[in-house]
Amino acid sequence: MLDDIYGVWANKDCELIRTSKFSLLFERVGSTISASLKVLNAMDNNRVVFDTRAIAVFDTVTREVTVKAKDLLKGEWFLRTSG
Repeated sequence: MLDDIYGVWANKDCELIRTSKFSLLFERVGSTISASLKVLNAMDNNRVVFDTRAIAVFDTVTREVTVKAKDLLKGEWFLRTSG
């Protein structure tokens, strides 16, 4: 059923964009803003399992940025942090 649900949902601190191939999730928690790219992996009973392919986290106080992404061929995480 979730495979057929697409669109944009938003509230004050969160926005989800869902297409047939991926989901983009933007969230704000305190001074942190994050953006992540997710692919639907599986449905498990009442649980939805996503494969997070990339995420960027911005701290608006320290101005630090953390970016994590998976290698497309190996599926391993690599990390880059900058201030």
